[in-house]
Amino acid sequence: MFPAAEGARIGILALVLVTLGVASLSDWCHRRIPNWTVGALVLLYAGWASIERSVSVTQSLEAAGIAFLVSFLLYAFRLIGAGDSKLISAVALFVGMPPLAEFALVMSLAGGVLAVMSLVSHPTRALVMLQMGGRADAGRGVPYGIAIALAGAFILCRDLPPYQFSLTG
Repeated sequence: MFPAAEGARIGILALVLVTLGVASLSDWCHRRIPNWTVGALVLLYAGWASIERSVSVTQSLEAAGIAFLVSFLLYAFRLIGAGDSKLISAVALFVGMPPLAEFALVMSLAGGVLAVMSLVSHPTRALVMLQMGGRADAGRGVPYGIAIALAGAFILCRDLPPYQFSLTG
């Protein structure tokens, strides 16, 4: 059996992963990340910070602030959407300062894979973009919320202990 705090930790983590999944699915289907998913992540962080002993609220707020500033600049230059910027900031709360650079790297790599997949799946659009020097309409763009969610899930789940469940007790 799990202690109550460990059960709450796993429950909150599961809710975070489900929320990231919903945000990703919405971004994939509609190219919109619902504000309620970002709000839910912020509320879940409050529970996470009260249960997870290794969390430094100060470092989490610093990470979210840095993520917000960088993502806001990317939004200002129309490189990412506003929903992406908000989602990056909310996920950075959970990530915290020490692994923030790793989060950014994993997110960038996942976004690159998504971009390549988008180009491969729409070769005509890719050729038009190439011929026009990148000035053509890129269409729906890359659902970057998926890359954000994957990177956040990776950072949050990479250190989980391998629990052994037994049916016999």
